[in-house]
Amino acid sequence: MKVLIGITGSISAYKILTLIRMFKKSGHEVKVILTEAGSKFIPTLAIKSFGVDYYTDQFSENIEQPIHVYLSKWADILLIAPASMNTLSKMALGICDNLLLSTFFVFNKKVIIAPAMNNNMYSNSAFQKNLLNLKKNGVIEIPPKSGDLASYDKGRGLLEEVDTIYEEVDNYKNYNERFKGKNILITAGGSSEEIDPVRIISNRSTGTMGREIALGFYRSGANVKIISSVNLKLPSSIEIIAADSVDDFLKQSKKLSKWYNIYISAAALSDFIPHREREKIKKQDFKYTLNLKGSADVLQEMVKNKKSTQFIIGFAAETDIDIAKIKNKFKNKKVDLIVVNKISKKRGFGPKKADGYFLYEKNNIKFSGLTKHDLTIKLLKVINE
Repeated sequence: MKVLIGITGSISAYKILTLIRMFKKSGHEVKVILTEAGSKFIPTLAIKSFGVDYYTDQFSENIEQPIHVYLSKWADILLIAPASMNTLSKMALGICDNLLLSTFFVFNKKVIIAPAMNNNMYSNSAFQKNLLNLKKNGVIEIPPKSGDLASYDKGRGLLEEVDTIYEEVDNYKNYNERFKGKNILITAGGSSEEIDPVRIISNRSTGTMGREIALGFYRSGANVKIISSVNLKLPSSIEIIAADSVDDFLKQSKKLSKWYNIYISAAALSDFIPHREREKIKKQDFKYTLNLKGSADVLQEMVKNKKSTQFIIGFAAETDIDIAKIKNKFKNKKVDLIVVNKISKKRGFGPKKADGYFLYEKNNIKFSGLTKHDLTIKLLKVINE
């Protein structure tokens, strides 16, 4: 992939050097456009040291065709990061007074922006109108994070993490508006139930499947919230709600039961929970038995108040897939789709590939040897259909 990076005036410009290295290390070709304001924050020598061509002057005599036309034809994708308020507003208003802007206006492929600015600038109504116009015209925004800003203010305006920017640029072909405006609620990870203040009962779930589903919907224009027991690395505009126990997952799911359009129960939640001791059980006092009781069935509770306009998906992890038994298991749960994953030493949790079925109505769709990323693409296609 040929990546053209536009660096504008922001104190976070230095972070783009790491991004350049990441693209180069992965075998991508990179060229850089540095605006005049951008050059105040990062020296051209720093860019040159990474072995990439950089451009600052709109009027170059070294290239036969106009430089902005040359660069627009060369690149597969244009990434503007960090993207300042000044540059983005000019892009929205049709102002073309430097090489980066000239290249943007002639560029007819995918454009991704990663804004970075003061929180008051980012939330300014005039700027938000400009940002909305850009997105209406197909520009993809990787929104800034919230946190401590260079101005010593706190708020939304920090450049998103470079590894997140890299991942989203690498997946730019998966961006679409298939689920634009839809509210998606996902559960991910495995629940942890306390035996005593030190010990827990849990499982091998890593949250990988839930993370990929969250990214899939995010890239399809949806509003995404994910309830997770795992600290997942996701773009800042995906809200992550922490949960540990089955009761935590149930409480948070119910809280958002009227908000979601699609609910995906991808978390591996305990079917039984132990009686919790207030103090640590001493080894010499342990009788090698645990008092267990059935846990709340979060999915069952969610379908109780399901509206006709809402869509619910249940996940099942099985060592032996018996479709008839699985369908019977979900008989009293009015789910719209069941995703069954086979669990073995080579398949199932974490980065392992997935084998299983999509079960819905009278249809059974088999999948085999899929990564969680590819399984997500297939899942979203099935949901959309």
